[in-house]
Amino acid sequence: GGNAVIECASGNKGIICENYRLKVTPDAGVRISSVKINGVDKLTEKKDEETVITFTATASDRIEVTFEKVVYSVTAEAGRSRTDGAKYVKAVMGNEVRTFAVVVDESKFTEDGVLVNGNSITVWLPEGEWTLSFYSDIAMTKQCGSDLKVTVTK
Repeated sequence: GGNAVIECASGNKGIICENYRLKVTPDAGVRISSVKINGVDKLTEKKDEETVITFTATASDRIEVTFEKVVYSVTAEAGRSRTDGAKYVKAVMGNEVRTFAVVVDESKFTEDGVLVNGNSITVWLPEGEWTLSFYSDIAMTKQCGSDLKVTVTK
């Protein structure tokens, strides 16, 4: 997680202000994934450092701050037996499970997918020892090849 503090933008100590400042600070190993005020995200990108947003507020405003683990890019040799026909990848580390769609066009690759380029794959995951399984169906019942173990570090 992290924390979020709302204070008067002018520095006044009172509760009622014209403008407010929302200071969001992520914990180590965590980043801010969104800061929404009345459902509108005020971040243009995810941040792993303190972020300050100034806004005008009313009594009915809803503020929502979301944190997530920092992820790192890892590239590994997967082999054709795993990547041929694979459309989905499941990554497991302990109780944490993440699922991804396979992407073959590098221009469409984001943190939400696994890039397959021939025998190699690139994926974004938090630090740790992960087991990757490759599947040809969305239900993830038809596995392609064997599992692949990857270690993610900073």
